[in-house]
Amino acid sequence: MTLEDWGWNESRDKEFATMDAEGWTPGRVIRPSRGLFRIVSVDENGEEREFDARLTGKAMGQGFAPAAGDWVAWREEGGTCLIGSALDRRAV
Repeated sequence: MTLEDWGWNESRDKEFATMDAEGWTPGRVIRPSRGLFRIVSVDENGEEREFDARLTGKAMGQGFAPAAGDWVAWREEGGTCLIGSALDRRAV
């Protein structure tokens, strides 16, 4: 699968450009659960990957709470997957 299969498009790519330059990776929340968020993403080999991620302190301080379907910026730090921010929500 690709990110496009999950709804990623050129508009999202443009919106994510700054986060990408800062070392973040796009992912989609598929299940929020008490401080952990199940994310789906695609690795550098094009393989789909699911994992649990936590919010960074900065994201928590901003009152950010991802919902299922949100696109988020995540990265791995010290063996933990962290969510730093989210892209704008859009209605279909």
